[in-house]
Amino acid sequence: MITFLPNYYPLMIPLAPLIVAALTALPSQDKSDVRYKICFWIMVTGFIVSIMILLRVTQSTDPIRLVLFAWPWEVLPVVALSIDRLAAIMMVVISGIGTLLFRYSSRYLQGDPQLPLYQVLLTACISSLLFMVSSADLVTLFISWQLLSWLLSLLSHNYSHVPTAQASFRTFFMLRFGDVAVLSGIGLAD
Repeated sequence: MITFLPNYYPLMIPLAPLIVAALTALPSQDKSDVRYKICFWIMVTGFIVSIMILLRVTQSTDPIRLVLFAWPWEVLPVVALSIDRLAAIMMVVISGIGTLLFRYSSRYLQGDPQLPLYQVLLTACISSLLFMVSSADLVTLFISWQLLSWLLSLLSHNYSHVPTAQASFRTFFMLRFGDVAVLSGIGLAD
């Protein structure tokens, strides 16, 4: 078990925002900032690991490949992550800006009853983006794309403000056009 952890520590980058989303989604009666501070430091940890991975990838020519799930059938592709130089740069940018957004939004929306929902959707979007830029196969890319488009439309939706709800619908509709392009690319890649 000890040899398992060093090989899979790059997985902490996309999992950190997902852990934060799960922690933020838990109901809490505590009004203190303890849970926020824990979540913030988890996001910072993901950012630091992404910088470490960027330094590691720039020193070698081989990408880091993490097999998440292998099917028993050869027809289906292996679900894996591949972190090359471009993916490592994108992971640093996404996790860094995501950490700043998490920090800023918690202070900007302080006192708003919808803050936990916003933070869950924001960190889930960040995690989906990180999985998308590091996907090694088309199945992981497509699932991440679908999850991201769904989360973005939920993030921009506001029932009490009609123009925002209409813009959310337009966002969801335009992302369906993106689905056609992604599916066409997957079809051409196969």
